[in-house]
Amino acid sequence: MSRTGKSLRAVVVALGGAALLAAAPTASAAPTVQVLCETGGNAYFCDVLVSGAVGPTTINWAKNGSAMPASDNMSYVYQSCRGGTYLSLTATVTDSTGASADTFSFSCSSAPWP
Repeated sequence: MSRTGKSLRAVVVALGGAALLAAAPTASAAPTVQVLCETGGNAYFCDVLVSGAVGPTTINWAKNGSAMPASDNMSYVYQSCRGGTYLSLTATVTDSTGASADTFSFSCSSAPWP
């Protein structure tokens, strides 16, 4: 018996034998984020791939843990670097469901671009 005193069977019979069940709302997850970088010629190029974003998004970049406000809300970053320098680029993407981040770490290359 249900709380209202009617069984599910009685409700199905009242509907002519067809039961209509409402699907539970799906939980929204924060967007999926992937940072990909290439380096060569004492420079690097990193872009961020975003999927599953809901509504407007913001992108915040950080290099070696320090914010890069001049690059915020850009889908890529291109900068010069010194060969052999270790770099870690993080993109944090925020949408109406939350925030996700990804980091790509590499050593700057002075060799020609791949």
